[in-house]
Amino acid sequence: MELLDGVDLDRMLGDHEVLAVDEVVGWMIEACRGVADIHAKGVIHRDLKPSNCFRVRHTTGDDFIKVCDFGLARIVDEDLPDGLLAGGVLLATPEYMAPELIRGGKPDPRVDIYGVGVLLYELLTGTCPFKSGKQTTVLAMQLLDTAIPPRRVAPDANIPSSVERVIMRALSKQPED
Repeated sequence: MELLDGVDLDRMLGDHEVLAVDEVVGWMIEACRGVADIHAKGVIHRDLKPSNCFRVRHTTGDDFIKVCDFGLARIVDEDLPDGLLAGGVLLATPEYMAPELIRGGKPDPRVDIYGVGVLLYELLTGTCPFKSGKQTTVLAMQLLDTAIPPRRVAPDANIPSSVERVIMRALSKQPED
């Protein structure tokens, strides 16, 4: 495993009350490039979350984001299990899990788009769109609830309306949306 010099975005969230929109959007563009690269190779990550995105310190002074932890990643053409469980183990983190996985659908790259939407929402508002102390409640929220728009959750974060539209579209309950 590669030794990375830096910090994951989960730690960044814990260290800062508010993260700058421009910086977060830049990080997410880099993360999306990484996700697009793995999708082009026929791989889906299935568990994008702040702790799986690492801000790497580069010797040039230009930091960048690396998508890590491919423990749940799969080749799209593999015979992937449908649904939530494989051998009794939940196949993703509930707060970042796409509704189609909860419904028992076969995963495809769109599950990562949903994960990116949740990740961007959390980085800009400081909270996940669907959060509860119980996994089953979070899963039900993922299926049934519409996220509160991020600009309403964090009115002082100066989230541009265009970024909010991207987030809300990524959080669509139907993969075709």
